This record gives sequence, structure tokens and C-alpha cells, in this order.
Amino acid sequence: MNDVKEHLPTAPLEAAGDINLIYEETNMTDITFNAQKREKAGKGAARACRREGRIPAVIYGGKKDAVLISLDPVELEKALDIRDFYKSEITIALDGKNTKVVCQDVQFHPVSDKPIHVDFMRK
Repeated sequence: MNDVKEHLPTAPLEAAGDINLIYEETNMTDITFNAQKREKAGKGAARACRREGRIPAVIYGGKKDAVLISLDPVELEKALDIRDFYKSEITIALDGKNTKVVCQDVQFHPVSDKPIHVDFMRK
């Protein structure tokens, strides 16, 4: 029993300090998605995109027309695990151009809890 007490932090503040260091490191993560452009909009086109194994998304705002894109599901699910994903500045590479965006909304499947659509707003 004494061996266990020797390995515990001596003060709660020491443990909290470690958590803050981890938070600062993950907050600086650069998130980049390699997107593909979609041609059609609507429910049928989004379902076709999902059948191809991709996640439909849209980029809007910045006084420009909305751009329909699709994302790799593995890249998106890894990014969703990052703390403060919704506050992070995200880079989307599309047709050789990079667009800076923030995630406005992610829609999840009600049963599987997998992402089914993402909305991005230009910065």
C-alpha cells in the first residue's frame, strides 16, 4: 500500500499543470483536409457521395458562392478527436488552392454516431 502512495502526485496542482501542458500542445494542431469537389447538391447527391465512402460537406461565407466538397472519413474522424475542433482554424486543400475555414456544424448519424455532413464557414 505504501508503494502506491509514493507514485501519486504530492499535490493536485502538479497533476493539473500536466493537463495544461497537454492542452496547449493539442491546441496548436494544424488541421488540413484534402477535399474533392462535388458537382451536384441535394439529398440524392449527398447519398451518392456517402456510397462512394466519402463525407459530403459545404464551404460557405466570405461573400463568395458556396462550394460543395467531399472529405475523407478517416481524416475527419481523426480531426473530430482534437480538442477545440470547432474553434480551430482549418485548411481545406481543393484544386491546388488552400481555404481557411472554421467548422460551423457536423451532423452525425443517430445510431452509428458517424459524421454524415459538415458545414464550414470561410474566415
